[in-house]
Amino acid sequence: MQDQLSRSAFFAFGFFKRFAKLSILGIVSLGLTGIVVFKGAHMWVENAELAPDIDPETKCWEWDRDTKKWSGSNAGGTDPAFGLKGRHAVRVVWVTQNWGSAPHTSVVKHTYAKEFLTLAVENAEDVIPTGKLHPPTPTELTTRHADVLERMGMKDAIFDARSDYENVWFGLSMEGIKVFLLH
Repeated sequence: MQDQLSRSAFFAFGFFKRFAKLSILGIVSLGLTGIVVFKGAHMWVENAELAPDIDPETKCWEWDRDTKKWSGSNAGGTDPAFGLKGRHAVRVVWVTQNWGSAPHTSVVKHTYAKEFLTLAVENAEDVIPTGKLHPPTPTELTTRHADVLERMGMKDAIFDARSDYENVWFGLSMEGIKVFLLH
């Protein structure tokens, strides 16, 4: 009887030990997979999706000037002066606006984009005094923020979008306004 009880106890202990090992292994594997997918997606967006167009025909006809830039620079990608947090926020906005279903009608997507753009704009405001940020970056991010608010279509969001557009307009120098009006 004693031998049978000790075998049952050892079996139960062994089972829970194996269960704990496999559970920890599974959790670690899922965590590492999540980190690799997260960083891989961000690297793909930075280096492939936000890369500048190098086609000579595009440059000849200046179609590359019409593309939406996310960094204020012709180098593509996100502005390196943002740091990790700001660059991730800008890439998340790009992903919410370009990947998935119903890109122009989903209020949830626009809400996420608005929140992350707000974070990116706030980060840009913190970086501006250092002088490392590309000069057009804050203007482009604020314009994108206004665009997302406008697409949301709610009354308060439209008023906020108008305010953002006014801030961009008044933030331009007189020379910038002249150049803008000439094109």
